[in-house]
Amino acid sequence: MSPMTRVRAWVQRIDSKSLGVDSSAPQKVAVFAPLFEPAKLGGGPIRTLAALVEAQPEHTSSLVFASDRDLDRARRLDVASNETSGQGNHLRYYVSTNKIASLIRGLVRVRQYGPSILYVNGFFTPIFSILPQVLGRLRFFPSVSTIVVAPRGEFSLGALALKPTKKRFYIRVYRFFGLHHQVTWHASAEEEAADIRREFGSNTKVLVRENETRLPKVADRPATDAAGPLRVIFLSRVVKKKGLHVLLSALQSVTQEIDVTVFGTVEDKPYFDICEVLADRLPPNVSYRFGGALDPSAVRRTFTDFHLFAFPTAGENFGHVIAESLSVSCPIMCSDSTPWNDRLRAGGGVVVPGQDMVEWTAALQKYAELTGPERLERRLRAADAFDTWRSASKGKHIFELAGLGGGPDPKVPLAG
Repeated sequence: MSPMTRVRAWVQRIDSKSLGVDSSAPQKVAVFAPLFEPAKLGGGPIRTLAALVEAQPEHTSSLVFASDRDLDRARRLDVASNETSGQGNHLRYYVSTNKIASLIRGLVRVRQYGPSILYVNGFFTPIFSILPQVLGRLRFFPSVSTIVVAPRGEFSLGALALKPTKKRFYIRVYRFFGLHHQVTWHASAEEEAADIRREFGSNTKVLVRENETRLPKVADRPATDAAGPLRVIFLSRVVKKKGLHVLLSALQSVTQEIDVTVFGTVEDKPYFDICEVLADRLPPNVSYRFGGALDPSAVRRTFTDFHLFAFPTAGENFGHVIAESLSVSCPIMCSDSTPWNDRLRAGGGVVVPGQDMVEWTAALQKYAELTGPERLERRLRAADAFDTWRSASKGKHIFELAGLGGGPDPKVPLAG
């Protein structure tokens, strides 16, 4: 039996089975994501996506199609692999991508589910981004009218500067086949929308909608803030884009006492080794500790132990960890490559131009000179900034926006 014949047989066999979905839901969304809870190692985007699905409109049903492995892990997550799980209008399908047969069966399950919208989380992931887009264009999912791609900051100049040759080739091939004409993009801020249009043209269709969160409505506020050495936290994935090397290099010339603790999953071991060398060179007045990866449930609690979150990132489309820090009154010193600049300044923090080492050293030195009462005042401002942000209306959910005319240019047929 030929491979194509086997594929057709799988399609027919699985199509004949019931998925157990509430067929009364007028809008069905298939969400493709390489990582989804209980995966933890991918950072904020996992929590952002989980919050997005939880907040879906009442009239919407969703099926999340994700890997059954965590980031760069061989061991399977504690999930039901290669079968539908969940209940009601919140379904999951965790697929074993190392087995072609399992992947095909999973994609046929999505086909049977009958989504009207494909929501693709991320761009540079062939199985969970390009593949569903191509299948959508080939009408493998016949009920789909809209494909939404959320690149999650992957088109920022800082992100594209990492492995640029591979990424530029990827984008050129994508444009060559005209896939960018078939989709609507989800940007979490106007800055990200500009990044997307820079890559795919000024007429590219972009829906701007801030990301969902599970954070509380009101920030936790501290009663006191003790004097003593400035306690600084760096909390993010340990990859070059997040800028740990910038922080450690800037601390080399600071003269005030500072305690620095780094938390994060080491995704790039050679890069982490470089950072460890920089840490070994820190002056005696700067103490350093690497605390390893944190469980997502411990992130907010951990922030409460520090006076300042230092985050020299090369770019964030949203920055879930920024919101988490503000939610427990921890001010932030951050590069100017996020959508949070005005709120961080209002919230007792500091916005530093890019990853300029001299600017970062000066900013850290100045912050370390603050007194205990001055630090408390900064923390209270951070809480106020969070409350203001959290209470602001974000408008319709992205699934609802996509369903209200979020499809591609009607002049370009989806089937190509």
